[in-house]
Amino acid sequence: MPSFTPEVGLYSAAVQKAVTSADLHATLMFQFLMGIYTGVYFATIYIYVTRGQSYAHKPIITGTLTVLYAFIIVQAGIYWRYSSPIFCIEADAKASTFRENAIGIGSTTPSSITLVSYTLELVAFVLADALMMWRCFHACGRVLRKLAIPLGLLVVEFLLVLTDTAFVSLTYTRKSFQSDVRVHQSALISGVLEIVTVVTSLSTTFIICRHIYTYSSTSQDRHSRRRYRYIIDILVQSSALYTTSVLLGAISGFLDKGNVATSMKALILENYADTVAQIMTGLAPTLMVARLVFASDTKNNDTISIDLPSELNRSEPPGDDSSEFVAANVDSKEYSDSILDAESQCASAV
Repeated sequence: MPSFTPEVGLYSAAVQKAVTSADLHATLMFQFLMGIYTGVYFATIYIYVTRGQSYAHKPIITGTLTVLYAFIIVQAGIYWRYSSPIFCIEADAKASTFRENAIGIGSTTPSSITLVSYTLELVAFVLADALMMWRCFHACGRVLRKLAIPLGLLVVEFLLVLTDTAFVSLTYTRKSFQSDVRVHQSALISGVLEIVTVVTSLSTTFIICRHIYTYSSTSQDRHSRRRYRYIIDILVQSSALYTTSVLLGAISGFLDKGNVATSMKALILENYADTVAQIMTGLAPTLMVARLVFASDTKNNDTISIDLPSELNRSEPPGDDSSEFVAANVDSKEYSDSILDAESQCASAV
């Protein structure tokens, strides 16, 4: 969050240079990561849609990944559009950049555009976690009571998004909110929001991984156990990418005191952390889908016998004992389809 101390001249040249350099480098890093994300997104959508198997949840996964990509590409466009005037057109590039990014006062980027970019970033958090919650719901046999904790966290996250958006809007539109104290309060709200986002992601990932591990531990087939544990590995790695980047943003929010002179390191960290978090919000689930699709191509063609969880073999919720397992002898096609369905259900869990 910016500080609203009125005069650029109050800050030394070293402080202005550090903040300006951090903003420039973060902007360049965002465009670089956006290029990687774009390639991964289109490749993932292509291989996922063109697979021979057809699942009812394909439109939900592709639609959500597309909306996430659209949100982030809009933010990339905003950065691209307004970076040139700030760095190249203004007579004093260093002062104008510092004013825009540290002080919050500037004529180059309209406040409405800044609010749109910030709102899209927050909505992307909720959308990614909502998709993860939906996947966890299906992976756990559609038993809602298993999701009590992460579902409650998602509601809290949504309320914090509304609160943070309203507070930031007031910061840019009301003079009474343009103070270091208010900025510090807004940074704390953002930090709490990001902590809740991290806990929501980790709790939902833990539930899915625990569910899959329970299934795999009942199987006598070594190949199936390896496959399920490979899925767990993909889930954990994707969750780590996402939660680490968001956690860095939360730390910078708690360190931001609202004044550039006392929070310069936090402001610089926030520039980089927000850049990575914005990209990872869409890249992590997209990359997970791609990895699971490629993993599903390595199916065993032999006929095997495996204990499959009842939740993976039926669309209705399980009975009184949700951990009940049913023994099923399946041929290679049935086995492959059941494994692929389980993978697809977990594909967007993060």
